[in-house]
Amino acid sequence: MDTTMRTDPLRILLGGLLLAACSGDDAPVAPPDTTPLDVEAVVSPTMPTVVTVRWRTADPSVGYVTFGEGALDRYTLETPEGTEHEAKLVALAPLTDISYQVVSGEELSDEAIVTTGDLPVPAPEIVVSGEGQDRFTVLTLLDDYAHPVVIDPQGRIVWVHDDTRPGQVFRARLSVDGSGLVYSSTLEAGLPSDDSVLVRVSWEGEETQVLNVPKLSHDFAELPDGTLVTLASDWRGGVEGNKLVAVSPDGTTSDLWSAFDCLDPATHPSRDPTRDDWTHTNALDYLPEEDAFIVGMRNLNTLVYVERATGACRWGLGGSGGDVAVSGGSFIHQHQFHRFDDRLLVFDNDGAVGSVSRVLEFSFDEAAKTATVIGEFRTDPPVYSFILGDAYRHPNGDTQITWATAGLIDRLRPDGTRRWRAELPGYVLSFSETYVDPGRPGSLE
Repeated sequence: MDTTMRTDPLRILLGGLLLAACSGDDAPVAPPDTTPLDVEAVVSPTMPTVVTVRWRTADPSVGYVTFGEGALDRYTLETPEGTEHEAKLVALAPLTDISYQVVSGEELSDEAIVTTGDLPVPAPEIVVSGEGQDRFTVLTLLDDYAHPVVIDPQGRIVWVHDDTRPGQVFRARLSVDGSGLVYSSTLEAGLPSDDSVLVRVSWEGEETQVLNVPKLSHDFAELPDGTLVTLASDWRGGVEGNKLVAVSPDGTTSDLWSAFDCLDPATHPSRDPTRDDWTHTNALDYLPEEDAFIVGMRNLNTLVYVERATGACRWGLGGSGGDVAVSGGSFIHQHQFHRFDDRLLVFDNDGAVGSVSRVLEFSFDEAAKTATVIGEFRTDPPVYSFILGDAYRHPNGDTQITWATAGLIDRLRPDGTRRWRAELPGYVLSFSETYVDPGRPGSLE
């Protein structure tokens, strides 16, 4: 019989663990040191309502900053993992003490205060009545020039940029990457221009990119990858229609879709003989979950659903380009809209009797291609906005309406009574967007 000792793998493993224990190799590993060090807050010299907070940590970590006017009720995005950190506090009230605190892992910095400066250019004081607004609003004030602004829930202008180009600015949005705003300077004296541009502006107020895209129209949207999709004029056979143009981050352009792809001037005529352009597209929404657009065509009194991948038009609602059966009312020369769940809000500039603008709410069955007016919103006293205007449904059921040429923004309760109003007399208001916090991409609601 073989009496040679055999090696037992389990015995070797247990022996190794015992030796390791005896040698002290089980000493606890120190947790990373994420204590915020050398915390400083720097007010932007070019946009004094923006503050950059910097700090470092001994070991790599992520962190963020909580801040606010007394209460720390706002917060930034997390910084990338590292030892040198920077976060921007944006859309702060002018000439105001801002409390802030760095959160780094389980560690907190001391709470401190930084005081903002005044806006770099004069901004009008907004007359606010009511309460209950809890969103920031991004829009453009229009007088002799264009002034993209951010308005906080208290009705204060907390960021402003002056654009003195001759083009009209009907839309400003937050950049999806959180770096600032993007807007389009489009028509000149109401006509397409070869000098129209898309402009990106940093939070510090610097124009970081200006992309010349000829013949831009009123509106645009930004896709999650930073591609801008904009309305633009499109001529075929001597007829002026409109198209969607994709503008990549490097400025490369490509046509995505044209109204001529789905509609025909001969069978879908303009409903406004006083205008030379056939479709006069004037509003655009991107639906990220469906990778599709809704395009508003003023002169057809029509909204069209366009698939981005194929350019197919799934449905048209209203006017000469519509194939949806509509009951209970209709809109004329509409502008912005908001589709949510099985509902659709439409700013109806001219569809009411008399010189009165309104917002219509539709119950909308897209599969059955039926839509029914179930609600109507007007302001008291009634106003007439012959251009622009938009409507948005808040998550709590409130409806926010921009009465563009009247210089009014109303937030209405579900029963139609007014909860909050902002008045900017002397200005025309562009399309608007609402955000939970401008400093956090994705806070659009």
